[in-house]
Amino acid sequence: MKTNVIGILRALALLIARRFGPPTNFRAALAATAGAVAVGTYLYLKLRRRPTPPPPDYGTAAAWFARQADGAKPADCFYAHATTGLGLFEWNLAVTDGTVCTGLVAGDPDLMVGSAGAWADSCNIWAPKYRQMGMLSQGQMLSTTDESKLAAVKASLDLAVGDLRAAFRAFLEARPDKARPFVIAGHSQGSILMTKVIADCIEGTQHEQQFVAAYLCGGYVPMDLFGSVYRSIHPCAGPEDARCIISFDTRTAAFKPESINNLGLGLGLWPHHLYWLLHDRYCERPHGTDDISKPRLQTNPAVWSGDGGGEHLGARLPGSKGPQLPPKGYGAKTRVTDKAVVVEDPQQWLPGAGSKGGPGNMHPIDCHFWFENIRANVAARIAAVPR
Repeated sequence: MKTNVIGILRALALLIARRFGPPTNFRAALAATAGAVAVGTYLYLKLRRRPTPPPPDYGTAAAWFARQADGAKPADCFYAHATTGLGLFEWNLAVTDGTVCTGLVAGDPDLMVGSAGAWADSCNIWAPKYRQMGMLSQGQMLSTTDESKLAAVKASLDLAVGDLRAAFRAFLEARPDKARPFVIAGHSQGSILMTKVIADCIEGTQHEQQFVAAYLCGGYVPMDLFGSVYRSIHPCAGPEDARCIISFDTRTAAFKPESINNLGLGLGLWPHHLYWLLHDRYCERPHGTDDISKPRLQTNPAVWSGDGGGEHLGARLPGSKGPQLPPKGYGAKTRVTDKAVVVEDPQQWLPGAGSKGGPGNMHPIDCHFWFENIRANVAARIAAVPR
């Protein structure tokens, strides 16, 4: 994690310099910077040898945020949550106690309600805990780093995806009605990791027959996975398509792609590099940042294809007591690029929603923003599956 520590300390130094302003206060700024370096170095040396947290036992209820094995809804849903912790100075986070899925990074007091809730009307929810990669563990500059750092990132990825793979196999084994259709849902890190679980556990197996769709929200899913990693599973082509993958990265026109490289300090997230490692270097090594990288799968949740337009049915931001409805015709201006689903700034009806992840970046609320569209489509898609 040395790269992350250096990047963090550089960021602290920059913020301190801005805080103290002109050179007349240089000594104070220098002292504060030295203090930050000392504290950061101490924490790095103290914490870098943290042991690998133990794996969850998916045969127990304690390893799940939700495990609705006795549910009577028409389908099951396996939900992989987004990154919920910074993971400062550690590659993978230990699983938490209790049934509330929350955290500093998630921005929601309970993702089982605000995110997984979009699937809960039609599905029995199975939501495992897993030893997720911390936010800063994902933020590695992988385009030029050496093999030792790549090996460390790959080991962290394998630990996290190994947990989700074990949880998914436990889900397949434990769900009481093996003929019942199932969907996969996830957000951010959960979506990225589930692309590997789908490849390992569904693609080309008997489970394809019960697999309805994977809603991999905010997943940055590269299009070149299809035809290489996936042979029969395909990009979603419509609201009733089956055995397909859905993914979208919600933005407004204000988003500047280069902004994902936070202050140029090497703390940006590079999902296509993670995919390259996660899927065993399935393609050429990505170069450069994701804003100039490969095309992504972008599915417009207003129409459930790669087309623009459609109707936005309503959001449910954290803390809302019910649907938050847009003005009539709001979804008509939605457009799709090979990098994002670009929506009209929702400031007039959802103040602040257009910049939850920075200017124009709606990543933290990908599920919340499209909540009612997801809820309606899950019901329709499951109903359309031949019995």
